[in-house]
Amino acid sequence: MEYYRGLAALRLGRKAAAQHFFDHLIARGEKLLAGSPESAFFAKFSQGQSDRDRLADAHYLIGLGNLGKGEAAKAQKEFQEAVKLDVGHLGAASAQAMAPAGEELDSSR
Repeated sequence: MEYYRGLAALRLGRKAAAQHFFDHLIARGEKLLAGSPESAFFAKFSQGQSDRDRLADAHYLIGLGNLGKGEAAKAQKEFQEAVKLDVGHLGAASAQAMAPAGEELDSSR
């Protein structure tokens, strides 16, 4: 949801607000990587979540933040890591298709 709020802010010309949303996604993902389950993006679903799933979610969030910031290569790396940890991570797999490797996106659209 935050990713799309960031994209909407970009479309409205509110770059600072958009950066805030994308930076927040990255920070939440980094907290998950550090082992902070209370910051889980998918908290209501995470009771039975394995460590691999939690780490996949963390990489997915970081990837979304980077994708929003126009850093497609970084995003692609995070999405690949998420899919490597959880082959069934639909969000990461579909986002991976949105961010071709080596291409930087124009976040000013």
